[in-house]
Amino acid sequence: MATSVVGLRIRELLAQYPEAPSAQLARIARQKWPEVFLSPEQARTAIRRLRGAQGEQNRRQQLGQTPRPADDVETCRQWGALLPRPEPTKWYEFALPATVDRWLALFDLHIPYYDEAALRAAVEHGRAQGCKGVLLGGDCFDFYRLSRWEQDPTTRRTSEEITDGRAVIRAIDAALEPDEFLFKIGNHDWRFERYIMGRAPELFGVPRITLEAAMEAAELGLTVVPSMSPIRHGKLSIMHGHEFPTGLTNPVNPARGAFLRAISCVVVGHHHRSSSHTEPTHDGNDITCWSVGCLCDLRPIYRPVANKWNHGFAIIETPRDGASWRVHNYRIVNGEVV
Repeated sequence: MATSVVGLRIRELLAQYPEAPSAQLARIARQKWPEVFLSPEQARTAIRRLRGAQGEQNRRQQLGQTPRPADDVETCRQWGALLPRPEPTKWYEFALPATVDRWLALFDLHIPYYDEAALRAAVEHGRAQGCKGVLLGGDCFDFYRLSRWEQDPTTRRTSEEITDGRAVIRAIDAALEPDEFLFKIGNHDWRFERYIMGRAPELFGVPRITLEAAMEAAELGLTVVPSMSPIRHGKLSIMHGHEFPTGLTNPVNPARGAFLRAISCVVVGHHHRSSSHTEPTHDGNDITCWSVGCLCDLRPIYRPVANKWNHGFAIIETPRDGASWRVHNYRIVNGEVV
């Protein structure tokens, strides 16, 4: 009779708390039915018998293995409950707005070291082609004074650079009157917040102490795309280029370097060189990657000789079917689009 009552009570607990550890169930049994369970160990033995834990222990003994404590068996079964909550990453892909089907993509202005003639040529061509979307694809700012490298103290201060950048963005906006204006944060743009992280980490994340706030992006009508977040249109990715792992920082053909990293269609800046690369897939499709030229001074302080850079920009057509696209990758030579 006693055995029957013990089994009945244990089955009742297992039905009510199927995921609870055996030790916890034993304590509950002892508290609820002290007249049935004279000790927690008696209750735990009954629970282990019904759950099959004793059989597991006996099998391990027969095989000459070290017996596993009953609580350890239960822990292994319920190990998922022991995991700490994971910290979600802030990475995401930004969808290219479908309201615009022709984008003027401008990369690597490095304000205040931009090339005025090259920028004028790119914007005028975009206006002639009816571009109603502007994408600043990264490194709009240079932030020379925030670099970790040695700096010339006579160069423009960061506040002056931000003022210059706002003026350039306003001029582009006035010329094109775009319906959408995207600002992708490149590795040079990221210097602003990286400087705060390194020099004043307590201030990092304060709402007004960000590049977006400092440049008053909302007033300029900019949609800011974070660093390391690709912009997507169907199967086409538009990236600055610093998102890829190191190892192909200066390939012979930057577009092929992007292909080897992405194995998908992608448009990148960062390398300051115009190039394209196409490879067919086994099912008869083509994967094409493009690297876009820059709009900055080709003779910067830190690399004035033999840098192989060229001026350029791209126009990206994105029909509203949401899947297809066409990329026109232009070079600028002596202020002329070629």
